[in-house]
Amino acid sequence: MESAPMSRDLAPPKGTPPQALRQHGVFTRQQALVAGWTRNQVAYRVRTGEWVIVAGHGLCAETQSIEFIQRAWAGQLTWPDACLWGPSAMAAWRELDPREPPVAHTGEVHLAVPWHRRPQPGLRAHQVDVPEWDIMWMRGLRTQAPGSAQIDSLATMPLPHSRSLAAFLVTREQMPLDAFDQALQEYRLRPGAKQLRRLRPLFAGRAASEAELAFHELLRQAGITGWKPNERVVLNDRRWVCVDILFPDLKLVIEIDGPTHYSDVEARDRDNARDADLFAAGYHVLRLSTTAIQRDPAETVERIRAAVARLAVPASAKRSVR
Repeated sequence: MESAPMSRDLAPPKGTPPQALRQHGVFTRQQALVAGWTRNQVAYRVRTGEWVIVAGHGLCAETQSIEFIQRAWAGQLTWPDACLWGPSAMAAWRELDPREPPVAHTGEVHLAVPWHRRPQPGLRAHQVDVPEWDIMWMRGLRTQAPGSAQIDSLATMPLPHSRSLAAFLVTREQMPLDAFDQALQEYRLRPGAKQLRRLRPLFAGRAASEAELAFHELLRQAGITGWKPNERVVLNDRRWVCVDILFPDLKLVIEIDGPTHYSDVEARDRDNARDADLFAAGYHVLRLSTTAIQRDPAETVERIRAAVARLAVPASAKRSVR
């Protein structure tokens, strides 16, 4: 006699739905139902923690940590017509290429959606019209193109995060002023235009911070010339570093140190190692603290003039070399 088939509630399928294999382990309840699970089996596995909620409608097998790419897939599965947007698009591109700018993670996945959506845990919907030509596929996900994602991130992230991103783009020459101005013009009637206007002086002055902008103005007022801001210097091993101020003819580097240089031992050690590399490549390094610059700008100017005078080659010496 044949035994009666075992109830599906008593013998649930193993593992996760097959779609999860191509979705970085993420799947939805509906995909589980299509793959053969019952609603009771799905509810039981979620209730016991065998399956955990990633974000929105996304689930995955129990794991110690959920990666960003899994949260991104959860967003895509929750809203299939959405695309990764702004900071989340930048995070996705950085996972593909570490040379892309870093962004601060808030834990939420930012997605552009064509119309209003009900809030979902772990997801943040932005009702933004991203044209299809500005959407690219990244590891199976609809993702905003890098350039547009950078601008939207600059415009919408908290100002300290936007300033950090602007500093990265300026010091690595990844966004020239004309490209920023074009984006600002296109953004002029959108929320975030005001923040972009606040960031423009950093791009115009090639400065990584307001402190650097103020220092540039101090040099100009003092009539000190021959310097370039945030310039690349090639070291002997063909690596390059970006220095705050460079006097190319004198091989003089000026670095402006904020509080981190003095409070963070690791940061100070990195700065000292970089100074040693610059010295080995034939450069002289003068470090100035932001506190000292603000407290006594006149003394700062005199220190710079003394360094310039010490390194300047006299005209007679130049003639003798010829």
